[in-house]
Amino acid sequence: MDLKEIELYDLSMDLGETSNVAVENPEVVEKIKQLADTMRKKLGDSLKEMNGTENRPAGTIE
Repeated sequence: MDLKEIELYDLSMDLGETSNVAVENPEVVEKIKQLADTMRKKLGDSLKEMNGTENRPAGTIE
């Protein structure tokens, strides 16, 4: 699966999200990637066909 690169916008200056500032902020982009990878491991990711480590079957009422 080919996922798009992360886009980053400064909403305090660019409410229309017209200027991607990801290239100017590589440390922020890296932090976002790390957080996303952590959550994928915990919750899973159907796009990457990953099962999460912190999932359980849905509960049922009898």
